[in-house]
Amino acid sequence: MLNNGVFYLVSFSFLTGFGSYFVKTIQGLNPQQILFYRAILASLFLFAIALATNKLKELKFIFPINTVIMGLTQGLSIYFYYLALERTTIANAVFLVYTAPIFSIILAAIFLHEKNRKKNTSCNCFFFYWSDDCY
Repeated sequence: MLNNGVFYLVSFSFLTGFGSYFVKTIQGLNPQQILFYRAILASLFLFAIALATNKLKELKFIFPINTVIMGLTQGLSIYFYYLALERTTIANAVFLVYTAPIFSIILAAIFLHEKNRKKNTSCNCFFFYWSDDCY
């Protein structure tokens, strides 16, 4: 049986794949409109979950500037992803998403001064080798 983390990861991957497909097949909405509806529906869904689990008190801004910067970067990344889906194939857009860990590793080393351990490097190399075989 899958542990919770693996189950959630598989579920996320499955839903993300379908999300990319549906973004590509939507007719009559531009990426800004898709992003708007995605943000509204996600906010309502997360608010409903917080309400159902009695965790509304935990919704607060601890570091407001960090939260705003994170929101802007996430919003822009999703916007550019939707633009890529609109103007290129799903395979090209998804390939760019799969290369995001490379940029995360580089930026974490530069800005957060993280050391790249041998275990992490070998896992990343295995992942990129395996994902290359999928195309």
